[in-house]
Amino acid sequence: MGNATVLKSMLANSLESPVVVPGGGTPLEALAAQKAGFSAFYLSGYAVAAWRHGLPDIGLLGARDTAEALTAVTRVSSLPVICDADTGYGNEASVHSTVRLLEAAGLRRFSLRIRRGLKSVVTCRIRVLLMLMKR
Repeated sequence: MGNATVLKSMLANSLESPVVVPGGGTPLEALAAQKAGFSAFYLSGYAVAAWRHGLPDIGLLGARDTAEALTAVTRVSSLPVICDADTGYGNEASVHSTVRLLEAAGLRRFSLRIRRGLKSVVTCRIRVLLMLMKR
């Protein structure tokens, strides 16, 4: 079963039983989750910021930083990865570009923060999310 199929199955059954997915920001943490028997891994923006900069997630990361961390994780772990894609790193065009960049790095599912007052960006993110869910 492919990673996308594993995640779809996990999410489809989430109403019956909670989905427990450990998070982290490094390949070592992903390997630890895999060795512990988890079915997926959450690539946390906070954990990546702490790993790369020694600081909390205060907006230092960009889409490329996240893509590099995702590539590093998927290179060593076979777990499907759910990725913290922040706010998409900008406007509608940036969200689209971020999704494509992260897909190329192995992304199958992601989370986005939606901020009030950005109606067009929210609409775009919902469209992108629905597009990925149909795959």
